[in-house]
Amino acid sequence: MAEHPPLPHEDLRAALGAGHPEHATIDRLRAELGADKPDRRSIETHVHHLRSLPELAAIVANWWDDPATQRFINNLSNTGI
Repeated sequence: MAEHPPLPHEDLRAALGAGHPEHATIDRLRAELGADKPDRRSIETHVHHLRSLPELAAIVANWWDDPATQRFINNLSNTGI
């Protein structure tokens, strides 16, 4: 499996500020991306949730819409992972 494009997790965390409960979602997304067998649906769920937060919408959209990220997600589907 190809390595996933780097998630801008530090930018995401900074945009939320300290103590925000959605830091846990960022951590879950990061962990899923780094899993031995990442689950596309889980990744998409985390992305859509984080993208719905106004503070994170642009950061997540830029990462998600990047062709390298989309290739990675497409490869998950093509390999049946």
